[in-house]
Amino acid sequence: MTAMFPSSRVWAGLADWLHDLRARRAAQSELAALDPADRARILAETGLTAEDLQAAAGRRHGLEDQQAQAMAALGIDPKAFRARNPEWQRDMARLCLACPSHGRCRTDLATGWFAERHGQYCPNSDSLVQLVVGTAA
Repeated sequence: MTAMFPSSRVWAGLADWLHDLRARRAAQSELAALDPADRARILAETGLTAEDLQAAAGRRHGLEDQQAQAMAALGIDPKAFRARNPEWQRDMARLCLACPSHGRCRTDLATGWFAERHGQYCPNSDSLVQLVVGTAA
């Protein structure tokens, strides 16, 4: 009789899911514990509503900084962009946080496919293309 054990990929996926679940719960707890002034400042800086921020915190990988990773994958320096274009960066961050395609984006970033595929799902695709071709500041 052969023992049936899940593959290491299954275990890795389960471990990732549990890690993310803990991170989501911690983020939601931190948001709930914020004092009203800090919460208002964060919402003003991100341009999100309280509901959008709570939803992002509850979504799998919802608060990861995929925007910076996406820019780097396209050869854009996210820190330099943020320094030169703070309002544009906030708009892009807001779109990224509210995006329903975090899982696909995360996979494409991890596998090196983001540059080829982001136009299919990324709400910041037009801005990223502008930055890559140099038509933006």
